[in-house]
Amino acid sequence: MQKLFLPIILALVLLTGCSVMSNDNPTLFSGTRNYEMKIIKSEVNINDVKFTAKKNLVVKDALGQSGVEYTLDSREKLAKLDGVIATASREWNVYVDDIKSDLDSMVCNDCTVEWRYEMITN
Repeated sequence: MQKLFLPIILALVLLTGCSVMSNDNPTLFSGTRNYEMKIIKSEVNINDVKFTAKKNLVVKDALGQSGVEYTLDSREKLAKLDGVIATASREWNVYVDDIKSDLDSMVCNDCTVEWRYEMITN
């Protein structure tokens, strides 16, 4: 009987697994995702914005959830971000994991999202 007890307990633990709640990471099982976005206005003026959301987001939704003030023009391009207006020579571009993206690109919670205020190149 004792010889069967240990394998049964081991099988139960291995097959059912364990779930551990952590006070260090309360969102571990809550279904929310943590996001971080950088707004690079210049080499010395960089804002880090952190926020949480309950689902995966596209760039436009992430911008709205972040609480950063922004304005879109009639062509759905960023006209103003965090108080800085796009001009005839400079525009706002978004990069997801260092790849130039658009407002409809998916953002995963471990992606690096950067808004860069850049010179317009033709």
